[in-house]
Amino acid sequence: MITQCSRLVKDIQKNEEKLSNLKRSLAEFTEANNSRDKEIKEHESGFTPKNISIIDIIKDKKNGEEKITTLMTKIKMVEGNIKEKRDELKNLRNPKSITEGELGVLRTIAT
Repeated sequence: MITQCSRLVKDIQKNEEKLSNLKRSLAEFTEANNSRDKEIKEHESGFTPKNISIIDIIKDKKNGEEKITTLMTKIKMVEGNIKEKRDELKNLRNPKSITEGELGVLRTIAT
């Protein structure tokens, strides 16, 4: 049982790390897409930045939007996985089976 709890704690930590990386990527793609919006507005006002065609900018923006949607889906999946593992750990952790001190030891072992 302690082995199972330890495995769950490790799984939760791995998923939290994955979630952090996905959120970082989402922020980067969102920032890039906001930059594309700015470039499109500049094109519309008659300014042509970096000699890039408006078509290329729009394609980049569309690709970015697709990646953002994919990342958001992955984030939801990982968040669901974390919740599921936490619930499973919570169900294993009742007063008869594991104490708060033992859980602290498991967290230390998992890191």
